[in-house]
Amino acid sequence: MRSAASATLGCLLFLLPVFLSAEPLPVRLAPIKNLGPPREDTEETVEIIGEALLSELDRYDIQLLKEDSESGEKTVLLSCAYYLDSLGYLHISLTAADEKGEYIFFGTLAKARMDITLFNTLSGMMEELVTGFLSVASSWIQGTLTDPPPLARSLRIESPDEGASVTLGESLGGGIIEGEVTLMDIPPLAAGSVITLTVEKPGYRTMEHTLVTQPGETTIALPPLIRRTRLVPSVSWSAARLLGAGAGLRYFFLPDRLFAGVEEYLYGAPHDIDSKQVWALHSDSRVFAGGYLFLPPESRFRLSLSAAFQFHLSFLRGSGPDESPPSVYTDYSFDFLCLNLEYAFPDFFLYLQGELYYTFEKEGGFHSPGGHPSLTLGISFPWL
Repeated sequence: MRSAASATLGCLLFLLPVFLSAEPLPVRLAPIKNLGPPREDTEETVEIIGEALLSELDRYDIQLLKEDSESGEKTVLLSCAYYLDSLGYLHISLTAADEKGEYIFFGTLAKARMDITLFNTLSGMMEELVTGFLSVASSWIQGTLTDPPPLARSLRIESPDEGASVTLGESLGGGIIEGEVTLMDIPPLAAGSVITLTVEKPGYRTMEHTLVTQPGETTIALPPLIRRTRLVPSVSWSAARLLGAGAGLRYFFLPDRLFAGVEEYLYGAPHDIDSKQVWALHSDSRVFAGGYLFLPPESRFRLSLSAAFQFHLSFLRGSGPDESPPSVYTDYSFDFLCLNLEYAFPDFFLYLQGELYYTFEKEGGFHSPGGHPSLTLGISFPWL
């Protein structure tokens, strides 16, 4: 709770413009606004905030005007707006302005829970508001205030992402995109104020945009959100396995960051065995896991690092008239260094993958044991 000395000082400071004008300074409390999407408990929340605000106003010796009473020549409009976030915190704004909307004297923002801390928060906000706007309001009362900044009052946000939620700053409110547009009232702000706008939608990457408020209504057209990557099929071609192609599927257990997947590559190649040319059909199966490094998902260029286990299956058949039945060979490799450079186009990713894998020595194996480099070109298609 605030001390009695602080309350007395705030009261005396609030009365300063009254002495300067020789008349009580009338104050009107504007209807409390919910800057977020409609909620079932909106009326209850407005009532709780209103009661707390009226309780604080009773601490100051002012002329609180009723809704149907006439305004005087100098009337201060006290506006309160709130936004309830997903964690249950109330983001509250208090603004003191003239009733005609030509001047904005002072504004303050704060965050509170819907409990006893709400009253303490509003008490501190009122004290800050009253002491803050007097330096401007006293000049206005005496008629010496000139060149007021124009005010921004609303936002028109256009976006192709139906159902996306939009949040303004930390406490200025929010809305939902409906019909590719959302209109939002905002607390009175001086035109030229910079606001950070956050757009979120399940399954898509969260995006932030910065806008500068304009007099009256501010309009901003947003680009479409980018879908979070979960499941990505791909096709590939390897320099060491030209007579074939590969297909793979990658799953992101941490969207756009960490992944695991499988890949199958089928190719044919001629081999000289015992002075005879033998054609072999090879199947390389890979199980891999890895993640992206350094750059964020929004970057056009990205770099990933992964490791893989490979199983090689080879079928051989001789080329002469007395060729024997196919022989089957198996080998195993560990791909301990797989570096992937990726470039993102609007609908697909093009990547160049360099590998260094080690083939284990195995009795009856076909491939030579030891280290082997590989260079692969591929295209992947974000699916889900």
